[in-house]
Amino acid sequence: MAAPVARIAAGTRAEWARAGTARARRAAVLVTAPVGLCFLPAFVAVGVLPVVIGLAGGVLGGGGE
Repeated sequence: MAAPVARIAAGTRAEWARAGTARARRAAVLVTAPVGLCFLPAFVAVGVLPVVIGLAGGVLGGGGE
């Protein structure tokens, strides 16, 4: 009697583990868009824009030299 119960319990634990893994993978995919929408503009504003402004100032004659 204990063997069938243990087999059912093991099957249930394996099923829960598979479902948990699937939920974690889905969450990782769903979080990609909001993270991208938040960090990409910040990266452009802090990392790229100052370089472009500095280069444009030098090219257009406002380099200060």
